[in-house]
Amino acid sequence: MPSSWQKRYTHKLRTAQAALEIIRRGYHVFIGSGAAEPRQLVEALDELAVKWGGGEALHIYSPGFSLYPYTDARARFHHTVFAIGPHEREPFAEGRLEYLPASPFHASQLLKKRILPLDVALIQVTSPDEHGLCSLGPSVDITKMAAECARYVIAEVNPHLPRTCGDSLIPVERIESLVETDAPLPELRYPAADEITYQIARNAARLVEDGATLQLDTGAIPEAVLGALADKKDLGLHTETLSDGMLSLIEVGVITNKAKSLHPGKAIVSTCLGTARLYEFIRENASVEFHPSDYVNDPNVISGNDRMTAINVALAVDLTGQACATLTGRSPFVSSGSAVDFARGAVRARGGRSIALLPSTSPDGSASRIVPRLPEGAGQVMTWGDIDYVVTEYGTADLRGRSISERAIGLIHIAHPRFREELLSQAKELGYVPTDQLLPVGIYPNDLETVATFKGGLAVRFRPIKPSDERMFQNFFYSLSD
Repeated sequence: MPSSWQKRYTHKLRTAQAALEIIRRGYHVFIGSGAAEPRQLVEALDELAVKWGGGEALHIYSPGFSLYPYTDARARFHHTVFAIGPHEREPFAEGRLEYLPASPFHASQLLKKRILPLDVALIQVTSPDEHGLCSLGPSVDITKMAAECARYVIAEVNPHLPRTCGDSLIPVERIESLVETDAPLPELRYPAADEITYQIARNAARLVEDGATLQLDTGAIPEAVLGALADKKDLGLHTETLSDGMLSLIEVGVITNKAKSLHPGKAIVSTCLGTARLYEFIRENASVEFHPSDYVNDPNVISGNDRMTAINVALAVDLTGQACATLTGRSPFVSSGSAVDFARGAVRARGGRSIALLPSTSPDGSASRIVPRLPEGAGQVMTWGDIDYVVTEYGTADLRGRSISERAIGLIHIAHPRFREELLSQAKELGYVPTDQLLPVGIYPNDLETVATFKGGLAVRFRPIKPSDERMFQNFFYSLSD
């Protein structure tokens, strides 16, 4: 005989159109995205545009394969997104959607505190298990909080969705209507890295210590960083998004999670984007736990990981060490995402470090990404206390404990050589450096860095000097006897 939940399951089955009839004018509707975007519901939702006038569609992040139609949307209802990605840049620039600047952690708090009211949550889940529990699969992030806070939950049930371990479950009783689907999960592949990206990755990899717990941004540069970590040992993961690059390091034994101080032996994530190989890997895999963003992205939780290393991409860094994700007020941009959450958690962790990555110039080489001041209207992501290191293809600037003058010189030294003289001149005008400051000479020779192991196993790293080493030279000089 079927159990009680199985009877209710059958009773809750609807077509997508019938399930969405619950939506009324002015309703606030959350749409799950990423690999678990409820694509059948999304297609049906636009047909309700006239009926749904004055409402709001609330999105997370769609990495370019979202089906949601933004055309003429403002005439019918509002689109509000927590993050801008490739799919949202054009409609945002044209004013066809709203951007709510909130990291995943803060977005969860807005939902939890009912500052952002939700009437309906559209999500995708696995089939229920024997206890009537569905899994949110690879997209737990803020979706779990949305499903807990919404008045009604409508879910697509997809057998292709992998059941995941951790805090990813939702009882079938919580779901108002169920829509069965058989759509394969969308796959995400990053473009091949160019030489500049490879050099940035190699420079960043030098800052990752054995036994470190990692968080990495998404994109081609972070994936290249993962590829440069093949010689590391016992790395761990506490990161928002699990990727194919991370899976490759797990398979070769570089990421083991053995040295983690928090959740040892477990990779802690909140979402997953990648290929079918990655989705199959996470299926009922107890070594990978999915938790909501209000836990994974909580700076207090993040700081509990010893040697927490946060690696995030910036679009511009000013000469004082502030980073931003936007270049102008309403131009296409990448929003802050989880960078600020993890940067602040990492700098508070014992032995932790926060690393900002960026190419030295814009894609066409016409503008420096290291700038005297952040542009007007720029969206700041990480402040002075959020960044330990800035990395470009020309080297690494260590900002820890550095004055404004030292920061400016260190950042100029890793800027593109074509812009260094201009940057130094502007730094003098702003009073950041002395008027007699000389231009940093040459390109930092990364290939001369080496590690020597002495008797007893003592490993010592040797590297060429940098302009930012001046204070250390002074301290060394004055420490000597007369």
